[in-house]
This record gives sequence, C-alpha cells and structure tokens, in this order.
Amino acid sequence: MSKYRSQQICRALEQTYGLTGLDPAYAGRGYTPVEQARVARQGRPDIERHTLANTVRACVAAAADEAEFIRRARADHLLLRARFAAGRTDVVTGYSMAERPRLEGGRCG
Repeated sequence: MSKYRSQQICRALEQTYGLTGLDPAYAGRGYTPVEQARVARQGRPDIERHTLANTVRACVAAAADEAEFIRRARADHLLLRARFAAGRTDVVTGYSMAERPRLEGGRCG
C-alpha cells in the first residue's frame, strides 16, 4: 500500500470516528531504532532531540529578550552557536544548539 493511500485511509477513519487529525506539516518525527536503543541504555525519560526542543522552548518562553534567552540556555547546559546572515557577521539569524555532553565516570573518551 502506498503512503498516499495510507494517508487517505487514515483521514477517512479520523472523520468517521470524530478524531482530530494531524496536519502533515506539523506531525513530528518518531523515534529511530538508534534513539530507542540509546534511551533504553541510558535510562533517560525521552530522546535527546525532544529534551533539547523542550528545554529551548522553556528558555524562549521565560526570556524577555535575546540576551536573557542566551543566559538561560547556557544555564540549562546548552551549547549555542550563532548563525549569521549570508555574507555577514553582524546579523544573527538564529542559533544552532546542542546538549552539553555528559561525562560518565569523570573521563572523556
């Protein structure tokens, strides 16, 4: 069965049973097998990208301006790197973010 046909059947079932359908543009990515294994191995409550997204959203919601957002993100142990406009180094268009790596056992490597 094709992806298109599966989507049509899901939409019909949603309408038949009065369910709220997700707009495909807003549907989130699921877990990958590697992410599932890492979550199980590390005993974490959620996968890293979801944890990161939730932390960033919380920092954005609590911050009054960009400087406070950066302070809050760094206080929550996020690594930030500014992304600049094409050909410019004075106009920030966004930030790349990652969780700070956790060192287990006090050793790196």
